[in-house]
Amino acid sequence: MKTDNIFVKLNEFKEISQLSIGDFDTAKKVSTQTVAKTLIGTPNYMAPEVLHSNNESAYSYQADIYSFGMVLYELLSLKLPYEGESSFRIPALVMKGQKPKLADIGNLDSSYRPLIHLYEKCASFEPETRPSTSEIKETLIVMM
Repeated sequence: MKTDNIFVKLNEFKEISQLSIGDFDTAKKVSTQTVAKTLIGTPNYMAPEVLHSNNESAYSYQADIYSFGMVLYELLSLKLPYEGESSFRIPALVMKGQKPKLADIGNLDSSYRPLIHLYEKCASFEPETRPSTSEIKETLIVMM
């Protein structure tokens, strides 16, 4: 998941009328395969376990939770994850567990605090410490 693959259609009132996530046929069918092994994606959004996999070891949907965290980072900071870093250096930073820092958090309205906390949890280095999709949904519902 990355922001380039999120498509938003607005109605005449500039409200979201349709939201789609596209993957251009690179996703795995969860019903037939519970883990993935492929190394396809944009390093800025790829989870550490995906980069460590080298197409050999498996990873779970928790890798998508990490990617969702990077989308949150972009929405909160209005910057690409690891912006300003060399595309060759980004995988090394991710594999070391160095996630993008949200600068100027103090300038954000306090209503963003739950999203900041959610980003921190989603971008956790350890997959098992990332929130479940139901936890993410609950956080977002509470914010509405």
